[in-house]
Amino acid sequence: MNMDINKNDLADNPTNRVPICLLLDISSSMDGEPIKELNEGFKIFISDLKSDVLTKYSADLCVITFGGSYPQNIDQEVKIIKEFGPLDELKVEKFEAYGYTPMGEAVNTAIKLLNNRKEEFKENMIQYFQPWLVVLTDGEPTDEYLSAANKVCSLINSQKLTIFPVGVGDNFNEDVLQQFSPQAPVLRLKGTKFKQFFQWLSASVQQVSASNPGDKVELKTSGPKGLGSWATLDGLFGDSD
Repeated sequence: MNMDINKNDLADNPTNRVPICLLLDISSSMDGEPIKELNEGFKIFISDLKSDVLTKYSADLCVITFGGSYPQNIDQEVKIIKEFGPLDELKVEKFEAYGYTPMGEAVNTAIKLLNNRKEEFKENMIQYFQPWLVVLTDGEPTDEYLSAANKVCSLINSQKLTIFPVGVGDNFNEDVLQQFSPQAPVLRLKGTKFKQFFQWLSASVQQVSASNPGDKVELKTSGPKGLGSWATLDGLFGDSD
């Protein structure tokens, strides 16, 4: 990605930013109906963000997928679909399910990109909300993940990150996913309710965009049934850096 694009955006658009990183599991177990629903839900999410004037300019989105490489069967792949920056830069593509689940590498990549983006915010004197990390998976990591989990937990406990750990279906490893979330329980998605989840997520982004960095924000909990019990993140918004 041309970094000058992001720098120009920060200079031309001083709106407070809501950094959001989506980590999407596209491993082979997501094949069939899950990957189809993920594609449709993701399109709705982007459309909803762009349809709200304030959110369109405040949402600073990064999208990373993690899957594997066939036919080698030994390689694992983390792909940066979009680095942090304006929504207009995103061209929605069709995700395909294949391979393994290198979630540890995906999380480490997200943290690196986020740290770089925060430095750009500071250089351009842009205020930003505490970043969001959305981890959506239907399995468990097939690579080393403990170091990444420790980094995430440290950021969360320092009030520098909010995580949305989302488990899909009945086969994801809840204990492993919980290791990335020291304060909030794992959100268990019933079936493949990706559309409903992304609609709830976009509404939450819009809600935060309308506030100010450092404000206490309580996310709406009246979302679709089956999205789990957590939703109150009172006091966690506003990066302490």
